[in-house]
Amino acid sequence: MRLMIPVIFALVMPAGADEPPSWEEFSVASPGGTHVALVERAPDADAKKPGWEVEWVLRVHKCGGKPGAPAGEPLWTAKYAATGYAGGHLSDGGKRFVQVEDWFHPGAAALRFYSGGAAPVVVTGTELGIPPAKLQRTASHRVWRGTPQPDVPFSDGGRVFTVATVDGVLRAFDADTGRSVGRASGDLRAAAWTAPRTVTLGSKIPVSFAVRNDSDAPVEVWHADDWVNHRLVLAGPDGKAVDRTETGEGALKRFGSGDRDRNESVDLAPGAWDEQLKGVDLGEHFKIEAPGRYELRIEYSDLCGEEKLSVVSAALAITIVDPTFAKFQALAEALIGAIEDGEDDLAWALLGEKGQEDLDPIREVMAKHNYRALAADLGEPQGDKATLGGHDSGHLHVRMIRVDGRWRVAEVAWCR
Repeated sequence: MRLMIPVIFALVMPAGADEPPSWEEFSVASPGGTHVALVERAPDADAKKPGWEVEWVLRVHKCGGKPGAPAGEPLWTAKYAATGYAGGHLSDGGKRFVQVEDWFHPGAAALRFYSGGAAPVVVTGTELGIPPAKLQRTASHRVWRGTPQPDVPFSDGGRVFTVATVDGVLRAFDADTGRSVGRASGDLRAAAWTAPRTVTLGSKIPVSFAVRNDSDAPVEVWHADDWVNHRLVLAGPDGKAVDRTETGEGALKRFGSGDRDRNESVDLAPGAWDEQLKGVDLGEHFKIEAPGRYELRIEYSDLCGEEKLSVVSAALAITIVDPTFAKFQALAEALIGAIEDGEDDLAWALLGEKGQEDLDPIREVMAKHNYRALAADLGEPQGDKATLGGHDSGHLHVRMIRVDGRWRVAEVAWCR
């Protein structure tokens, strides 16, 4: 008989972030006790293999006569990205399950939203939008979740998941898209997004914006001429408003104007999104002249009869880096890719005389921790020296030097 570890109050404190993974099966009940999620090894998994070498599944059931006890066939099943730790959140009604990772890694999953058997929607560490200086370091890792956590993390009928982060902010995410959403305003919420979130200075920064109907009835929203409904607000690394370009000044003057040639109404169904801005280049509206961390908010506003609709997106953090850093990041991606492919010559260059025999431990650690070790955390080059890789336990730490204009590996070590 399989051992199941019930999780009653899941992931309230990040104190266990330094504990090794148990790789045990577990269950999570919905707040009302009407549904339960079971996280188990796949039925055909080899029982003799360690947890990180086999597939895992998530099954959601209605509960029977006893709270937390599954009844009948599962409502839905999905492949589960197991990391060896128990916990998660199941919404009332059992429609959505959220997997929360305590450890912070920029490019790896911090949140995974599962629903109806589809592949999970992933929010990475970078996409959380937490200032790096606010992250808290434990004995071996960095954690991003704060305390206390919301007593009821799901809202809006399970469509929104809220989590407290270490910078003292309650961050809300749309469970269907993973978008960070602002506070509800009447029947609406708003989100702004861009990809990638780290951009080289001078490159195009395409941002998009949408509003969602949070109510259980259709809502009427309006589309007018360009920039009549929308205002962009960008704060620079110093927290001050970034100067606008001529285009940006013109757009700001149009915001809220009653002088319009187009005025179209859209009936937005319950839970539906209305994507209103698509790929707007931020650099056309603001004078972005220095590297650093910028925060963008976008406001939508209009009149619906005599009632004013107004909603603002959550802050969208965008990191601007200089070209040297961007080239270094590309180098890190190429380096880790070559290690994963098992290239002998690169292994020799990285690891010296041991060479190939050290590639298996590298692959094993990467499989256990489910992240790309070298590309997970990058340090900006300082002159002709640079360090890449993580600083947490189990990461590879690579020191590089630039000789005759080319980066070369100077030292490789494991972080303990």
